[in-house]
Amino acid sequence: TTFRLLSLLVEGGLVDRVGTNYRIGQRILEMARTVAPSPYAELRDVAMPHLLDLLAVTKETVHLAVSTGDRILYIEKIFGHNQVSSPSRVGGTLHASCSALGKAISAFSTEAVVRQVVATRQPRTPYSIAAPSVLLDELRSVRRAGVAFDREEAQRGLTCVAAPIFDASGSKAIAAV
Repeated sequence: TTFRLLSLLVEGGLVDRVGTNYRIGQRILEMARTVAPSPYAELRDVAMPHLLDLLAVTKETVHLAVSTGDRILYIEKIFGHNQVSSPSRVGGTLHASCSALGKAISAFSTEAVVRQVVATRQPRTPYSIAAPSVLLDELRSVRRAGVAFDREEAQRGLTCVAAPIFDASGSKAIAAV
């Protein structure tokens, strides 16, 4: 019964079949956009020309993410020339402690957010920061430098660099690129 229902959803474009796996189809995504526009649409629209400039200069994958407490939410991903496997996807989340984007945002967030990120850290690789004191030192370093790094902390073989995007007051990070 489940496979019969899935085949009907695939036929209607609501679900895509990829090998033996299934994922939400383009038609559902299109319907979702018409019902409730993304709360981040304006941020994406303003950031897009800059993301494209960054892609042109680096030729590497570019992300835009926001904070959801102790996690980051990817709201844009533009693939570079060298597409590498990465745990990121638009709409996906990752713990802030093991991503450059998360560290860039967290370093310029409230003390409450920093405490939450440190308390709930989720190491993903042997290179992920596991000790609370080391993570706090890392966030202080990010505040001083204005840039954050992920040194194989989200996935082995993957390194990233990120910078915060500040609110109008210039004191709180609302996103990172």
